[in-house]
Amino acid sequence: MMNNMPNGFINLIYIDPPFGFDGDAKFFGMPKWSTLDYPANRIDDILPIIPRDKGTRNYLRWMFDRLEQMRRVLSERGSIYLHCDPTASHYLKLLMDVVFGAEQFLNEIIWYYGPKATQRSISFQRKHDIVFLYAKKQGQHLFSSPLQEYGKGSLAERETRYKHQDEGGVYRWTTRRDGTGQKSRAKVYLNEGVVMTDVWQIPIINATAKERLGYPTQKPEALLDRIIKASSNEGDIVLDPFCGCGTTIAVAERLKKRWIGVDISERACEIARNRIAGIQAQPDLLAAGD
Repeated sequence: MMNNMPNGFINLIYIDPPFGFDGDAKFFGMPKWSTLDYPANRIDDILPIIPRDKGTRNYLRWMFDRLEQMRRVLSERGSIYLHCDPTASHYLKLLMDVVFGAEQFLNEIIWYYGPKATQRSISFQRKHDIVFLYAKKQGQHLFSSPLQEYGKGSLAERETRYKHQDEGGVYRWTTRRDGTGQKSRAKVYLNEGVVMTDVWQIPIINATAKERLGYPTQKPEALLDRIIKASSNEGDIVLDPFCGCGTTIAVAERLKKRWIGVDISERACEIARNRIAGIQAQPDLLAAGD
């Protein structure tokens, strides 16, 4: 599918690919990685530390080819968010460094989805996923630094200090020194929130949530809402080459972006089409295939 796309016309890519489990292959409509004879490519020479088991190598070769296509179609101001878990995150980070360049790495975002562990295990229970953020060209990439709400106690404390208001908003006075040591008064305005960090606390979709569609790998709309708002403008094109049940394209549609969703699973495409049909009468573009 991406082979037929022109160069540099995508503004934002979000991918939540299969994480390399052979057991997931049937669900994704694919044969097991270990049964494929996927052709060797550049990663065999560039990344010799990759394990030699056939399944892992096939998976990473398969991902490498697709990441190269994603870089080609991404615009100069574009960004890519790669969602993964510890199954393959360490290998995928190496692939991203090779394809996009280590200098284009921006963040390793921790999506903490909770809730607290409820039973004992042989190790600490995993309660987060990883999202790697890379730019096509760092410094030229679009990024609208998002704010997150103050905690209730923090906001109440701040509001007691910000007692003045003008056309710029609510503010307080502070004293500052210049390079010569001279003091002067300055206004400090109360922001709508605090600058967001790379740790995101967003709950998973609970069993009774309205947005739950029964698709096993469905991600919460709040996660994609944060990503799309941070790295795209209205009217930009958002691509999700592993769109699953269509969370990315549904959020993009609501935020007035143009979008392209692709998935190999007919079941996933059917769910996504129905989801988009609930937002607008005619879906923009949705393709099944590779």
